Amino acid sequence: MRTKLILTEGLPGSGKTTTAEAIFGLLKKDSKEAELYLEGDLDHPADYESTAFLTFEEYTAFTSAYEAYRDMIARFSEKLENGYLIYYAKVKKESVIHIPDELISDLYQYDIYELPLDLHIELMKDKWKRFTEYALKENRVYLFECCFIQNPLTICMVKHHAPKETIFRYIQELEGIIEPLQPALIYVDQPDIALAFGKAIKERQMSWSENFIDYYTKQGYGKAFGLSGVTGTIQVLQERKKLEEHFLQRLNIKSLTINNSSFDLSSHTAALRDAIQILIS
Repeated sequence: MRTKLILTEGLPGSGKTTTAEAIFGLLKKDSKEAELYLEGDLDHPADYESTAFLTFEEYTAFTSAYEAYRDMIARFSEKLENGYLIYYAKVKKESVIHIPDELISDLYQYDIYELPLDLHIELMKDKWKRFTEYALKENRVYLFECCFIQNPLTICMVKHHAPKETIFRYIQELEGIIEPLQPALIYVDQPDIALAFGKAIKERQMSWSENFIDYYTKQGYGKAFGLSGVTGTIQVLQERKKLEEHFLQRLNIKSLTINNSSFDLSSHTAALRDAIQILIS
């Protein structure tokens, strides 16, 4: 069986999104059936964006507290073996009635990325398992940006300052789950982390950089080492990159690292074309 999943990874500002979009274009040019999912996609088949998890008891209590919105909440809910998922961004975006901000704020407290680490990992592994089972039946290539290594590193290291072996075991378990899809990984490297992060700050809204810096320095790893501001964030990113490179060496997944320091789309696309030929032929 040929590769059915291509993963793109790298630090913020490295060009992950550009890389994923370029690979998608190359696949389509070769007349390959493909689906692209970028970071933050509300319909991502292997990740959760703005999704809450409530136990059965919590779900009952929540829908009782918001009785007037019970049917609407149910419309955007999914029952699992141990509780309910509520896709609260879709509640806000797609509901035909006004949704009070308090309801969304209360659901955020149950966001999957705000849960205790063990529960978060179990829910994520279940999501990847369900995706893999589905993807095996489909005749297409799936292309994901950053959810295989970045998300585990962000939640485990940046948020919870978990031990390295805990993080690696989690990623290794994900690797085992997706192994039937013959996955391939392209790591987009930016040797100058400060330059790449500075570029990301300039190109994105100020609220993004403020939230990013707070996330990276005011909890988990950053807080443990007393880091702050842009300089502290870069220090966390440097440590994250060391772990990513170390983990990639220990994993069995087919992977290639591509240097994107020139930020030249033409040469980068050419390198990606060669990488695809090597990884998925």
